[in-house]
Amino acid sequence: MNSDVAIHAFKLLSQPATAQEGLRILEAEADRLPDSAKALFDLASANDMLDREAEANVLYQRVRTIGLESLPPDDQPRWYVQAGSTLRLLGRFDQSRAVLSEGIGRFPDYSALHAYKALTDIADGQPLTAAVNLLDALLGFDESSLQYYGRALRAYREEITGAR
Repeated sequence: MNSDVAIHAFKLLSQPATAQEGLRILEAEADRLPDSAKALFDLASANDMLDREAEANVLYQRVRTIGLESLPPDDQPRWYVQAGSTLRLLGRFDQSRAVLSEGIGRFPDYSALHAYKALTDIADGQPLTAAVNLLDALLGFDESSLQYYGRALRAYREEITGAR
């Protein structure tokens, strides 16, 4: 997939007025490159951004079928975060935890995996386990992994605390 196309599409996705145009661009790329893990991952990410978790989940599973090793190295741990988060939002807590735990096994220093596993534990009524996962995320792991998810993590924090 042309990275300039993806960058342009994600800029469009970040604005409500142009989000559907960004999605259409990524859908066209995925249609053009149906066996491209990267094109499908980008489209899954876009669906996530637009709160279309069911559609995103199907695409994340297609990426897994093609092979996560086909993704660029930076996107591989992100796949685990995003696929696990989508499963959590669909209420599939055991599957979410399994995907995130697998990701932690492959990328133990990727803080976002621990943070999103904590969100799954909170959603599943396991606050003590969530606290341990959050501590793991803070204890010297790769903080840069959280940069991709700042907006979402702030929104989840507000949801958990009831603050708006």
